[in-house]
Amino acid sequence: MATYLLLWNPKKWEWETIQQDISKIDQNGSLKGGWSCGRTKKIKPDDRFFLMRLGKEPKGICASGRIISSPTPDEHWDNKEGSTYYVEVEFETILDPNNESIFLIEKQKGIYKNYNWTPQSGGRTIPHEIAEQLQHDWSLLLAKKSQTLDNIFLKLDYHVDTRQLPDHFRRERFKIGWEDATSKNKSYSDLSLKQLTWQNLGYRIGKVLGHKSSNEIYKIFEYYAYNYKQKDEEILIPEEISEVEGYFEGSMKRISVNIYERNNKAREKCIKYYGVSCYICGFNFEEKYGEIGRQFIHVHHLKQLSEIREGYQVDPIEDLRPVCPNCHAMLHRKNPSYSIDELKEKLKNLFEIDN
Repeated sequence: MATYLLLWNPKKWEWETIQQDISKIDQNGSLKGGWSCGRTKKIKPDDRFFLMRLGKEPKGICASGRIISSPTPDEHWDNKEGSTYYVEVEFETILDPNNESIFLIEKQKGIYKNYNWTPQSGGRTIPHEIAEQLQHDWSLLLAKKSQTLDNIFLKLDYHVDTRQLPDHFRRERFKIGWEDATSKNKSYSDLSLKQLTWQNLGYRIGKVLGHKSSNEIYKIFEYYAYNYKQKDEEILIPEEISEVEGYFEGSMKRISVNIYERNNKAREKCIKYYGVSCYICGFNFEEKYGEIGRQFIHVHHLKQLSEIREGYQVDPIEDLRPVCPNCHAMLHRKNPSYSIDELKEKLKNLFEIDN
């Protein structure tokens, strides 16, 4: 298997759909398309490729994937006389150079200096030793991008998430918070940070990641808006609570509940591990209701909440299960509640009777 360098020059062709293409990869895992490979005919299916951005800063590697066809001739994409060769490719990763950091070849040292990264046309073979080093460094860059944002959010310490639905106004508040933490060097009180707002989130992320361009800040906002949506208020079941007292004062809501509070981070980890389909009946809200049902599910504690004492550490994988509201209510039809297996067995018996 060989590795090839393909080229993209935004001065000659503006990639207007790059954000939509990135979204398709996020949804489907990859994206198929065609790309020119100059006069090269020796490329084979399953060879690897890296895409080099030229012509405009920043210049560097911005995409990668695999080749899925042999080269075929066709009219030149730039309307020049003659023809050029094209291959079908499967993009596995695309980075938008206008919104996020790409792999800047010119800043690299060592083995990278032994290769011409700015040829006149694409389709050049990248020597095996250089390709291996590039794959290693590229993987580190991608890992840092994805893990950093996830880890920062999951480590946040807050009492309540009051973020409103993301829109242009909230995006600007996120940016204001980021700039307060960096260029303006402001300090937010610990008390104010216990309430998670978009501005506070921008402040806290900015404290970790430091100065970024507006486009980079917006990109990170979009990442959190899509991947870490503000949770809908959980519908509590009467059997689980007692002595509920609440009141509204301005925009702040206070609720005192005589139970041991659920841990939002544990809930997130539970859903990340088990998914959002009901663990008992398999119901999935997004499949039934579309976008409004996306990521909606209850989380059931296997251990009775009334038995949990101060200092108890919830294990999201061992102690929690995602369940739909109907199954959640049925679990609590008696005290102590039914077990997951007991309710599954009841459903199984009913299904056998009906059939």
